[in-house]
Amino acid sequence: MSEQSLKYSITTTNEKKTEPVYEKQIMFKTLEIEGKKKIELVFGWLKNWKLKNFGDILDWSFLETTKLIYHTKFQSQITLSQYLRIHDSNQIDLRILKQILSQILSHLIFLHSQTPPVLQKVLTPEYIYLLPNKNLMIDEIGLLCVNDQELVNSNIALSPEFFASNYDEKSDVFCLGLCLLEAITFQKPYSECTTRTEFLNNFKKEILPKSLSLVQNKNWKNLITKCLLPKEQRPSKSSNSSNSNSNSSNNSNSSNSNSNSNSNRNSSNNTIEFDC
Repeated sequence: MSEQSLKYSITTTNEKKTEPVYEKQIMFKTLEIEGKKKIELVFGWLKNWKLKNFGDILDWSFLETTKLIYHTKFQSQITLSQYLRIHDSNQIDLRILKQILSQILSHLIFLHSQTPPVLQKVLTPEYIYLLPNKNLMIDEIGLLCVNDQELVNSNIALSPEFFASNYDEKSDVFCLGLCLLEAITFQKPYSECTTRTEFLNNFKKEILPKSLSLVQNKNWKNLITKCLLPKEQRPSKSSNSSNSNSNSSNNSNSSNSNSNSNSNRNSSNNTIEFDC
């Protein structure tokens, strides 16, 4: 999957023109029958889940042999990355960031509660969209990626264990920590590392990103540090101490997920909690 394929364009191909739609294109290096089946499965999930943090899938099609095009409902929105550039004051409103964190945690709780757990994989400010109603949408690019090695070869920030194909729910937690760190510091985490090898070596030595020293709020700093711990020490379950009910109330799986998150709140050693 080429880096260019991760870019999107707004289109108005809706014949009735009652609402604009969002066209996304993904170009895979190879896309075999099994890969297409996986994509069909993911689209089936998205239609059944009806989560507000994923856009409604309108249609999809495979062009040529390696190209996927699909459309989602589009609302006026900007990415979290664009929001940070617009509000270039070197400080994000922590109240807004707490709302963002609350929704991301609820989103991950739901995905990780599935059997087997579903991983978001890609969780960076470039792939998180802020809506006018203060809700957010998270890009489904990680779910749709058939060959995870294509993600590894892109510039997307991933957890260290992802490069060894030894990832699980804790990998999403690591990406969450990187996302929060970038949102607070306006700097790419581990930007001091010029190569992937240097990044992996720093992580093996348990060297945290230099930008973490710029986080002045103690609670946020502790939360991010917890997310960036080595895999065996990293929490694998998410618990939101404010509002963890961001998924559709009409979805029974979502309700079960929220119940599971509540039952996990007493397990502080294995839980992400925040009080910022």
